[in-house]
Amino acid sequence: MKKRVLFIPLDNRPCTYKMPIRVGRVANLELITPPEKLLGRFHKPGDCEEIIKWIQEIEGNFLGAIISTDMPIYGGLVASRKMIANEETAKTRLEKLLHAIKLKKEKLGKVYLFSSLFRNAPTYLDESFIPLIEKVIKFSVESYHAGKGDDRAKRVIEKLKKDIPPKMLNEYLSVRRRNFSVNKILIEKAKDGIFDFLLIGIDDSKIVGLNIQEKEKLQAIIESEDVNDRVMISTGTDEATSLLLSRLLCDMTGINPRVLPVYSNPEGKKITGRYEDRSFEDVIKLQVRTAGGVLTAPDEDADMHLYVHTPSGRQKEAGGQTLHLGGRKNLMDFTCSIDMSLKSGISATIADVFYANGADNIFARALVDNINILSLSGFAAWNTAGNSLGTAIAHGIVKTIAGKIVVDEEERESSLRSHVFLLLERFVDDWLYQSNVRPRMCTEALWKRVSIYHLDEQTEYFENRIQDRLSEGAVKLMESMRGNEIGKISPEKSLFFSPLDTPSIKLPWGRLFEVSVGFHKENLFS
Repeated sequence: MKKRVLFIPLDNRPCTYKMPIRVGRVANLELITPPEKLLGRFHKPGDCEEIIKWIQEIEGNFLGAIISTDMPIYGGLVASRKMIANEETAKTRLEKLLHAIKLKKEKLGKVYLFSSLFRNAPTYLDESFIPLIEKVIKFSVESYHAGKGDDRAKRVIEKLKKDIPPKMLNEYLSVRRRNFSVNKILIEKAKDGIFDFLLIGIDDSKIVGLNIQEKEKLQAIIESEDVNDRVMISTGTDEATSLLLSRLLCDMTGINPRVLPVYSNPEGKKITGRYEDRSFEDVIKLQVRTAGGVLTAPDEDADMHLYVHTPSGRQKEAGGQTLHLGGRKNLMDFTCSIDMSLKSGISATIADVFYANGADNIFARALVDNINILSLSGFAAWNTAGNSLGTAIAHGIVKTIAGKIVVDEEERESSLRSHVFLLLERFVDDWLYQSNVRPRMCTEALWKRVSIYHLDEQTEYFENRIQDRLSEGAVKLMESMRGNEIGKISPEKSLFFSPLDTPSIKLPWGRLFEVSVGFHKENLFS
């Protein structure tokens, strides 16, 4: 019997809505969510009042609850970057949310909250906004320096104030003040016992900016309130609820997997990704801790190896990659090391952060050609380094624990099927789509004079184009794995891969940035 977890997602994108649900299924957890129609879509905010009402009225007992507070307070991540709800309204909704949680705490079990920290940039509306948004980002960066007493930065800010429309800048700063105030209240409420843990995630970032200034102030509040054991500030947003789900499973089972990071390029662990405020190594430290795992050293026993494919220099965009081997001199040794871990029975999960926004084609091909990727405990190579690392860590830890606690034959088969479904989705999305199909579609959109940020009436056309291009690659990928063993259902029975399906493709937000990949699970196994 599946255990239930109440889940309020950040929004209805596949990475924030469907992915945590699929991660949960790996451990036979059933995530219960509000009706999707209440979650809004892109620029249409979710129905905050109805979602709070849904929490109040939901019946039954739960193992725990994972709540993205941006949804019931603002209407989702994109809405959190706009002044749709003023500060008074946001605080009133927060009060209602906490009251609803308090009344149902006994039935909800452990309650983990997530809140985002507004990034430097507002949401991109279309290509015409890019020059203005770049000025807003520069304003944020220079404001951080000015706050440290940099006179040059103060002069730059005065010039930028003349270049950015006053209405746009005033809303941007008002949103920052409102969101900071909400996060401050959440931290101060951590002592009250209404919730068990709060994670504040830093949305797409740079090393400096107003968001980092706010992070430093919030961290000081955490210290002064003495709630370090209940509140964390970490990098990333979209992967956050998957990490909290992993943490919930660790707390439920008392199992805290020991995680050993292994790098394709050891020097690369010190590099800071394009959209991060800290190095890959430091992101991993935070996210393993958030997920309930424990970092180990090479001379210590590990339950899971986290293989991290890092660049040797500045992280670049996957869409502009070539087949040149630069920076990958140890790639085959790295791939062989992964294969050895798998063959020795050690759980292995992969985070490919060689590029941002997609997998490294050369590395992905090496994996498919040289190992049984279906025996991996996780794989991720999407969007930011934090997104990829967090997804790989969460999936890997949940799979590792599931391997220890799921003993019933029927439940074990369900767990393995869910796990492989998630693995396939990541390879098709992160590798085939993000690194190969999406760049071509962006070029085609440019030629057709269509915005990649809102395809509008051209959405169906591009869905069909992506379906055609992606299906061919997906079929070849799956055929290369036909007959591969996925895992043991019992000592005498194994599950094998037998693809009879092509993925269905949708562009859920009518833009090219993300794609929803669907499979019929019953057609993938024998």
